[in-house]
Amino acid sequence: MGHKRQDREGRSDRGWLFYKYPLTPIEVFEGETLDRLNDKHREVMRKWGRLGRGKHAEGAGWKCEVWDKLSFDIIQDYIAVNRISCASEVELDKALKQHEVVLGELELNPRFP
Repeated sequence: MGHKRQDREGRSDRGWLFYKYPLTPIEVFEGETLDRLNDKHREVMRKWGRLGRGKHAEGAGWKCEVWDKLSFDIIQDYIAVNRISCASEVELDKALKQHEVVLGELELNPRFP
C-alpha cells in the first residue's frame, strides 16, 4: 500500500513541492534561494555566451536550441528548463520557502532557520 516517506525529524513529504520545483545547484552553492540570485544567474550565464562563437563553434547547436531561448531571468529560466507547467505565483512562493527550509537545514545560510 501507499507508504509516506518521512525525513529524519519524522516529517512526511506530503505538501513538499520538490518533485515539481527541485532545489538547484546554484541555490546550494550560493546558500540562497532563486529569487535572491537573479544577478548571479545573469553573471554566470553571460560567461557562457561565448559558446557558439569562434573556436567554440561546436556549441552552436546548443546555442540555438537552449541559449537563444533563455530570458536571463532566473525564475523564468528555471520554470522553462524544468518544464514546469501551470506554475502559479503562490505555488512558486511555497516552493521557494521549502527551499529556504532545506538550505537552513543544510546550514548553508545562517539567515534561514
